Amino acid sequence: MPMNFVWDEKFSVGNATMDKQHKRLFELVQRVRGLKRQMDDRAEPDPAKVLALVKELLDYTKYHFADEERLMAECGYPKLEEHIALHREFTLRIQALEEKIADNIDVVPILTTMLTEWLQVHILTVDKEYSSFLASAAGKRPRSGT
Repeated sequence: MPMNFVWDEKFSVGNATMDKQHKRLFELVQRVRGLKRQMDDRAEPDPAKVLALVKELLDYTKYHFADEERLMAECGYPKLEEHIALHREFTLRIQALEEKIADNIDVVPILTTMLTEWLQVHILTVDKEYSSFLASAAGKRPRSGT
């Protein structure tokens, strides 16, 4: 797992609000990745802190998904229902891991891998689709890198 996990321009969806929220998600995932590095160094993170971070991540993810879904609905995005289903599935996966963390801190590496991979793939594929649609609907091309 690369040490550096930061948002950069290739993740831009051409919407300042969504980009800002995606940046925040990257920051939260980076903090989870820090817990995994701590475990790799044989240091046991405080389970209460792990759970608090996962709750913060889950709460922010739900907030972001609601904003993103509202934006897509306002623009008549034709794949909205599919996108919502992906969001719900991801939220349920985080919630399931959150419940396991309460009993077994060793779930952190699984959570770290899932979050890292999902966030990158989701933005670069699924979110880029709505980005292109919104840009077309607005009568302009998406920003470079999209």
